[in-house]
Parts: sequence; structure tokens; C-alpha cells
Amino acid sequence: MARTSAVALVGFLSVVLQACSGGDGDQREELPPVVLAGSSPADGALGVATSAQVTLTFSGALAEASVSASSVSLRCTGTYTGEPYWDVSEALTFPTVVPVEVSYAAASRTITVAPRAPLAARRNCVLQTGGLRDGAGREVAASVSFRTVANPMTRRVSYDAAGAISLAQTFAHDAAGNVIQGVSSYQPGGDGEWLTADDPVGSVWTSAYDAAGNWTSWAAWEAGADLAWFTPDDPVSDFRGAVFDEVGRVLRSVGYGEAGLDGLPFTADDVPSSWSEIVRSAAGDVVAEKFHQYPGADGTWFTADDPTYAYDAFAYDAPGGRLMRLTTVSNPGADGKWLTPDDVPDYYYEFQYDAAGVHDTTIAMGAAGPDAVWLTDDDVPDSCQRVSYGANLRPTRFAWYRAGDDATCFTTDDYVYSYRELSYARNGGVESEIWYRAAGPDGEWFTADDAKGSATWFDPSLGPELAVGNL
Repeated sequence: MARTSAVALVGFLSVVLQACSGGDGDQREELPPVVLAGSSPADGALGVATSAQVTLTFSGALAEASVSASSVSLRCTGTYTGEPYWDVSEALTFPTVVPVEVSYAAASRTITVAPRAPLAARRNCVLQTGGLRDGAGREVAASVSFRTVANPMTRRVSYDAAGAISLAQTFAHDAAGNVIQGVSSYQPGGDGEWLTADDPVGSVWTSAYDAAGNWTSWAAWEAGADLAWFTPDDPVSDFRGAVFDEVGRVLRSVGYGEAGLDGLPFTADDVPSSWSEIVRSAAGDVVAEKFHQYPGADGTWFTADDPTYAYDAFAYDAPGGRLMRLTTVSNPGADGKWLTPDDVPDYYYEFQYDAAGVHDTTIAMGAAGPDAVWLTDDDVPDSCQRVSYGANLRPTRFAWYRAGDDATCFTTDDYVYSYRELSYARNGGVESEIWYRAAGPDGEWFTADDAKGSATWFDPSLGPELAVGNL
């Protein structure tokens, strides 16, 4: 699903001196408006530590009563999820308002915004004020955007039911930590060892990014006529790209079935095979992603008559707020029209948060309940996810359960069917992520003999900076 990118406003300083004279010659000076004088991180900063606090320093005094978590918000979005690889930073990819503590130091005219939990890697974040006022009661507007560190994955192995490696992947990244190439091997080389230099290449893909680190395109490659990989005759077998609007947000993503007459991908004559359209609210939230497979009656792609075959809908607790529900729909209902009240969901996810605003539960609803109406209290859960956190509020486990006979999540008859565990380096960067597919010979989940489905390793040197709070 596509994700939005943040665009920051930059404050400016102006001074207005207004004098009025009377018979006694007195003059009255109006105080200049208070504006943002500086921030840390700086507006537009890249590679910001996930443990970072944000500070805003102003040109004049603020009304202390106006400084609170309701007048200063931090919103972070995942990178565009059309990327064909999964990254641990995409554990919850949807737009979210980050729970924060806000304080004000009058002597330095500085607001400090401290996230209650570490930020995820590879997030586009924007801090904005709303309702903040200076000593004269005038509103003070400020906005700062930044991007968190990459913490890229470097290799991954998948395991078969017997616990043997069935697939090995290695990943290359650029200096900014963006993963630019993935190479898969489906068998070890002559040395019989996986993840060594002689593993035969089975498939290759590449990705490209813009200057801000947003994913822009992906391509899968095949070996060419010379049967050698990474040579000039290698053809592209599949490719896709993202199109952005005038303010840098994803407008649509496009999949291509083949290059055009020129034989080159990402040129004007490429032949689309599908595309998805991003629909936003007035607040900029992604409220729907509509999927299309062919052009409409006008024969032209990317026009209003392209038929929809499915969509995802996103619901929030408030404009610009937390994601509360994601619904997948492929049945437009009796009226045959999409995005109308009679659309029939395939399933939906509900996202729940603890008292501090940290995401801790996801429930997947698989069927309407006895009332036969979707999105009501008696809907039947298919599975339930519980997120566990370490002492430093970094997620350590994502566990999925099946609801038991009582059709209620997190009761005694539920049973585990998979989980993921994360480990961290001393600097707070992710080191590894292990997915477990089954309990081991002891029949107990969350024990040392659980059967692995895959293991992914990351480069923590491109993770957060060392901070005491992460140790």
C-alpha cells in the first residue's frame, strides 16, 4: 500500500514597528511576531536517530499554557509500501500520530518533544504546531520534517518444514542505507554452503530512490543470451514505479507487463499491466487505495473510467490521527459502485493502542457476525496479534493467535500459529528478525526449539546513533 511523504513549512522573521504620536509625544511599540528560529533535527534532516527528541527554539516567549501534547504533534509515516521487499521498519506502515511528551523551557524559549517510544527506522516524520500562542495571544505556527535512519537488511534465509535452508537472499544498499539490490539463490554452490560466494544466482531485483530516500521504482531481471548475470544483455522481466504529486506524495503506483517498442523500461512507451490510485482526505490522510487492471472505454490508462477491481480503505480516529482500521474490499455490493456504503468487505484489521498511545494489538476480522452486517460489534475475528515491548519500548515480539471456539481474541482457548522476534544492537538498531512457523518437538511455543520459517539480518551501523536511553 502506498504511503505519503511529508512536506515541511519554513518559518520566517519579520519585524513590524508601529508608532503613534499624540500631544505628549508618547510612542507605543508592538512586539514582533514569534517565529521558529531553529530546530534539532534541522528541517529536512536525513538519517535521524530513532531515539531522537525534537527541539523547537523560538524567537520570542511563548504562552506556557498553550504548550502541550495537544498543540504540538509528531506524525510519522512508513516509506512507500509498494517496495517489493519487507523491512522490519514496516511492521506498522500506516500513518500514525506518535505519542509524545512535550515540555517548554521559558529561559531558552525551547519546546522539547520526546516520543514515548523509539521511532521506527525509515520513517518520514513531520512535527507541527496547532494552537500554540505567544505572550500576546497570537498563534505561532511551526513545522519541521525529517527522516529516520535506514537500518537496512543485509541477508535473509528461508527454511523448509524440516528446518533446512531452502532460499538465501543477500541485499546491497547505498550510502544512505536504501536497499538497492536483492539477489536470491535457491541452492548452495559447489562448496555445499549457503551464503557463500559460489551460490548460484536464481533471481535479481533492483530498486531506485529519490534524494529524500523515497522508493521510486523496482525491476526484476533475468540472465541474457550469454546466460551470465549482471551483464549488459540482461533483460528486465517485470518492473513497477511510483508517480508523485506536486508536493511529493505518492499519487499512484504502476506495474508494467513489458517495455515498449524501444525495449527499455521506464520510458514513455512502456505498457502498463496494472496500477493503484491513492485517494486522500482534505487532511492528507490516505483513505483508500483503488486497484485497476486495464483501461476503461476511452482506451487510455490512468483516467477516470479505468475500472476498479478492489480497494483498501483506511479509517482514522481523527484527521491526521492514528490508523484504527484497514478494510480490503473486492465486492462493490448491490449498487455495483465502489466506495459506497453497501460494499462488502473481504476482511479488515482493527488496530488498538495502549493508554500511552502505543500500538499493541491488531485484530483481523474474517467474517460478519450473526447480524450479517460487517463492521459491527459481533464480527468474527480470524486472528489476533499481540505486540510485546522491551524495557526501552522497542518491539521485541509480534505474536499471532487464532481465536478459539468462543470467537474472542486473547482468551484461554486461543492458540499461537506464528510469531516474529527482533533483536537489537547496543545502538538501538535492529540486528535480526526471526519468524517462527511452528512449535518445536516439545510442543510448546516461545521455547528454544521452535521451528523457524525465516531469519533476516540487518546492518545496525546504519541504525540509530548510540544513546543512553537505548542501552
